[in-house]
Amino acid sequence: MKTQFGVSRLYSTILGLSIVGMSLSLAAHASGHASPASRSSAARETVRRSPAQLHDAGLNSMFSLPKFEGVGFALGREGVFRNNAELMKSSSYSSTGQTGYDLLNALKKYTSAKGCVPNLLVAGHGWGSHEGKRETIATGSIARDANKGFNLDGAGATIKGDLARLIKNGEVKFCGSCQIFLHACSISDNYSETLAKVSGCSVVSANDKVSPVDTNSGEYDHVWFTSGGGRFSKYTPTSDGRVSRRTIGEEFIFDPR
Repeated sequence: MKTQFGVSRLYSTILGLSIVGMSLSLAAHASGHASPASRSSAARETVRRSPAQLHDAGLNSMFSLPKFEGVGFALGREGVFRNNAELMKSSSYSSTGQTGYDLLNALKKYTSAKGCVPNLLVAGHGWGSHEGKRETIATGSIARDANKGFNLDGAGATIKGDLARLIKNGEVKFCGSCQIFLHACSISDNYSETLAKVSGCSVVSANDKVSPVDTNSGEYDHVWFTSGGGRFSKYTPTSDGRVSRRTIGEEFIFDPR
């Protein structure tokens, strides 16, 4: 697996596009965005790069990317979540939304057919970092669907309970070198660290609002940025049973290769 999921050179190239005088803007996400009044003038905003800038930097649109091995699962109903899920060869999306139990069933089905899950992309509405509420990824934003999401613990489908049990029983198996990507807002360190420990996979998530670069055509829905002072981080299980955390930055390019 290449450094930074095979995009370190490309990532550096794109960051180089941020020059003095470049116009900065933020794309609105279905889960909302921080108002200008909530940010200090000293806070750095994330660059919303245009499709033309991304193309000039050598980044292909999602429509020209290969389908990646693994499971793409959309809990949310919005089109961006569907596009995220469809980046994977085995994808699951419903216009009415899906539950955490549906996600677990998708992992069981993939394990039965392929032996182990190499990559997992989960897309939906996150909640749990700054708000101090239930730590979950779910279909919607209202009360997080009454515990129907994919939760850290508590009611509904959980990481600590259900996923851990399925892995112990062998019904869900992640490959020796596996990666999990969370396209969801406000994921806590606790959520990502626990998911990394239980699955044995590296986990990429952000601790504030998350959006794709281009929300009009969906062409670059695999290029994610976080606003409100958030950062993407990579959580990796270590041999001593702990989880190391490395900060990626305000932008992340999804590419498991």
